[in-house]
Amino acid sequence: MRTSDGVTWVTVMGFVVGVGILLVLLAVVGVGDVLTAVSTLAPSLQVGTLGVAVLWMATWSGSLYLTSRTTGVNITILGSFLVYVHMVFLDNVVPLTSISADPFAALAVATCATSLPSVGSKI
Repeated sequence: MRTSDGVTWVTVMGFVVGVGILLVLLAVVGVGDVLTAVSTLAPSLQVGTLGVAVLWMATWSGSLYLTSRTTGVNITILGSFLVYVHMVFLDNVVPLTSISADPFAALAVATCATSLPSVGSKI
């Protein structure tokens, strides 16, 4: 099922499952221990780290957006950001990422894009 902005329910469910896995890991390790470790870091460094991570992902998703548009794939900027974050998630979760995550990443791009070039690229 595709929503109007190209985000599929599969992607949303992937993030829900990812958050669920994170919650299970937090329960195993101990939420208190994690919060204690995070609280020792200065708040400005916490915000800075999050900001740099988001900026890094936005920069690379911009590259995905430009590459996709150059090859004739219609994708929104938000769509390219969500697809890139999805691909980063897959690369960190799926075992043997270079072998098994790339087809899933291609599927994410294909389901988010409104049109795909039929053969090759226009470059």
